[in-house]
Amino acid sequence: MTNDDKDTESEKMPSTRGTLPKKGFLDTLAKKADEIKDKSIELGKIAAREAEELGDKIDDAVDDSWDEVKKLKPKSVESKNETIDLIERLAKLKEEGIISEKEFNAKKKDLLDKI
Repeated sequence: MTNDDKDTESEKMPSTRGTLPKKGFLDTLAKKADEIKDKSIELGKIAAREAEELGDKIDDAVDDSWDEVKKLKPKSVESKNETIDLIERLAKLKEEGIISEKEFNAKKKDLLDKI
């Protein structure tokens, strides 16, 4: 038996189900699993942080749209056209899931009441 054969044999322990790797191999495997878990946790934190930032941007965009709605005081045909354009923009926000159906209907009603 060569030294290489002895090294291979000494790395495995006999078992009733065959040969199993020695403890050193399992320790290495456990360390790798811990590294993967730690990286997964960090990636989860990054994803949560980015989702929160995106949510803040969406909130700001909705608030800006509401501010524009509040500024409108339709009195002329041009104002009515602007109101219709704004309702269409609000509809797009609703379709994109940025505002709810309830929010859309409430703002649409406010706008139509001003015409």
